[in-house]
This record gives sequence, structure tokens and C-alpha cells, in this order.
Amino acid sequence: MPRDVISQKQAAKQGSVSESVQGQTKALELQELLSLTKTEQILKLAELNGQLELLTAKQRVEWALENLPGGHILSSSFGVQAAVMLHLVTSVKADVPVVLTDTGYLFPETYQL
Repeated sequence: MPRDVISQKQAAKQGSVSESVQGQTKALELQELLSLTKTEQILKLAELNGQLELLTAKQRVEWALENLPGGHILSSSFGVQAAVMLHLVTSVKADVPVVLTDTGYLFPETYQL
């Protein structure tokens, strides 16, 4: 099968999974989750995690920003690995505040600011 056909099928599958996860999350509000027993919470969260596993990293960020209430903030050490998360989150929500995580490995010049 040509690569573009596979990509289209994968995109369609991911889109439908994303819509499915969105619908189920709206049906189960976080407050409702807190009212469940510990065992029920574990089962519901495992089910949701299984659905989120099928999404791309960007779709997971979109899901989190749309479905997790309250203010959003990103913590970053501004290291090489952190650049990926910075890119993912700011490509979905450009104005998300970023807080520096001091890992103890920053250049001395960083502390002079």
C-alpha cells in the first residue's frame, strides 16, 4: 500500500479515537471520578489511559488542555528533552505560562539574570 494511503488510514483512525476519548471524558467529569470507589477510579483511569495511548503526543496535549479544568502551566528545565514538550504545548496553546525547573545544571549566567 502506498505510504500516503497508510497515513490517511492512520489519521482517520486517530481522529476517531480522539473523538471517542473526547466523548467519554465529557460523560465522566472529574468530580464524578472522585465520587467513585478506589477500585472504580483505577478501572476508569486504566480505560482512559488505554484510549489516550492510541493518540499522538500532540493529540494528548490537545485532550489535556481541553478536558483538564483550571489554569494550565508548563514546567521546563529548558534542556534538550524539554524542548519537545515546549514545542508540543505551545503549538496547541501559544500563551501557556512556562516556569523554569532548576535542575542544578544551569549555566552560571542563568542565575545572573
